[in-house]
Amino acid sequence: MNKTEFEKYLVPADRTKRRCVDERHATDQTAGPQIQGATSGEVDALKQIRHLSEEAAWKAMKDAGIPIDGHIDSNHGPNGCGYNNRVETDPSSVGASEQVTASSRLRRVEDAHGTILHYTGDHNPAYATINYVHGTTLDTNQILGAGKGTFNLDAWILAEDAEKLGLHGDEMAEFIKLVVGSYKKTIGTLTNNKISTFTELRKP
Repeated sequence: MNKTEFEKYLVPADRTKRRCVDERHATDQTAGPQIQGATSGEVDALKQIRHLSEEAAWKAMKDAGIPIDGHIDSNHGPNGCGYNNRVETDPSSVGASEQVTASSRLRRVEDAHGTILHYTGDHNPAYATINYVHGTTLDTNQILGAGKGTFNLDAWILAEDAEKLGLHGDEMAEFIKLVVGSYKKTIGTLTNNKISTFTELRKP
């Protein structure tokens, strides 16, 4: 698909939620901005920039008012998503700095009373996008229903979250770079490099 075809599936994003970049169907789907692992992808970037422990990074996210969300699915068992499972088994493959169990991250979401979506079916993505159109996200259920399963990162939210975390200048730029780079590694890892092209969605 070209950029214009993706853009017709953009909808207003709900900043009070976060969801994974997952392309599969969720009956309880939200319109939260998409980041790998939902909140976890930003946690891993923050840990690297500020040299924080796992505990301190999650606390910083919560104190900043960033939603603490995650998901489970029918593929990766009860402990969460493919991203968090790779953080547990091979963190460098998704750009994370250290091993952390997927189950411990799911518990953090549960303890924070965050949203835990349930994705169903096998991964069968056709595309991957990076969305820079401010305040929007892909309606992934609708685009999947059209037979065009698409991984998506809502990169525009990263600057907003970085500012909430007190990151400015070079730190903010590095935070965004780490999350986007991790997303690309994650998609390559989860698809065995079947998907290596990322369509960027931007305002005309």
